[in-house]
Amino acid sequence: MKGLKDRLRAFKNSPWVFTTYFAEGFPFQVAGDLANTYFVAMGMSLQAFGLTSLYNFAWSLKFLWAPVIDIFKTRRFWLLLMEGLLSAVCIFLAFSTFTMSPIYYAVVLFGVMALLSATHDIAIDGFYLEQLNETEQRFYSGFRLMAYRLAMLFVSAILVGIAGLWGWKICFIATAFIMTGIFVFHMFALPVSKTDHEHSSKRSTVGNFKEAFMSYLEQDKIVLILSFLIVFMIGNQMMLKMAKPFLMRELGITITQMAIISGTIGKICSIVGAILGGIFISKVGLKKGLWVLAFVQSFAVFAYLMLAVFRPGIYWVATVHAFDTLAASLSGVALVNYLMFTCKKDFKASHYAIGSGLIMLGGAIVSMLSGYIAVKIGYVNFFIVSLAACAPGLVLMFFLPFKKQEQN
Repeated sequence: MKGLKDRLRAFKNSPWVFTTYFAEGFPFQVAGDLANTYFVAMGMSLQAFGLTSLYNFAWSLKFLWAPVIDIFKTRRFWLLLMEGLLSAVCIFLAFSTFTMSPIYYAVVLFGVMALLSATHDIAIDGFYLEQLNETEQRFYSGFRLMAYRLAMLFVSAILVGIAGLWGWKICFIATAFIMTGIFVFHMFALPVSKTDHEHSSKRSTVGNFKEAFMSYLEQDKIVLILSFLIVFMIGNQMMLKMAKPFLMRELGITITQMAIISGTIGKICSIVGAILGGIFISKVGLKKGLWVLAFVQSFAVFAYLMLAVFRPGIYWVATVHAFDTLAASLSGVALVNYLMFTCKKDFKASHYAIGSGLIMLGGAIVSMLSGYIAVKIGYVNFFIVSLAACAPGLVLMFFLPFKKQEQN
């Protein structure tokens, strides 16, 4: 009987679970893929375009201010506050397209959006854990991931497609309309926070965070593990940052074609890669799976090098980009599984936040430099450097600890 009640309550929570995780993925993709497409289409220099990777620091370092969300007010308050501010930023972004220099306003507004979006993520994840019991959380684990991926697909395919067909003004107006609609819906649809539970745990939040951080650093071979997390995907991240300007400026791919190639085909391949990666790791084990998928990731960078050398037509471009997004998703699953392997049971959430932040930090640093490197040496040599940047991660894998995983 209790199991039936849990299932009925879980179904009742479906609307807000779906919309909150759609709302989590939406601004992330707007400040990422949509912003990148806009900057390339508006003629931003490669050097400045590379520096927009600074936005990623918001997600890399969000664990530093995560305790603030726990200590002050409720998570529902922070969730709605961030969505209200994100709506305002989207509205300002739409208005900026009517100015003489919209790109300068966009650089600042997308940066603010990244910071708000990262804080919004913290509030949503905390609210989800607070409102649902463990049975309900398991019930919704795939559902919320689907909502997040659908938001990314919507931005990259629909909104980018709108920009290609009707221009950036209409695209940003649609973006503001959607974000504001989500905010208004959540004002009425979100359940009230369990404040009594929150207040009882706030006092220990900072102490627990410090303990969690120190316990992560006390692991065996932690320097090696942290180095691996930082460098494993830097070659792929370098290549991905310059992929859009390379495809649009060098190979002549239009915004509408990018919506199809990157937004639709790419995102579908990303979802398929996440599913196949999980199945593959479960079948062959973490150690062997990590090695295989690391080489798949490196081969994807090599495929982009071949695009730069031979400059084929759109069908080969679409094929290579599809394979790249598939490979990135596959290797990402392998890396996340190793990250989870390094997390201690009592501090899984905190350790995961620290490790995932370091993964994004490594990618953000090399992406910032990618524009300068591409201008200096050209795209062919740039992709060779990106391929070489895959080597440190492969070398470090020889020395990684896998003992716990092998014992289990």
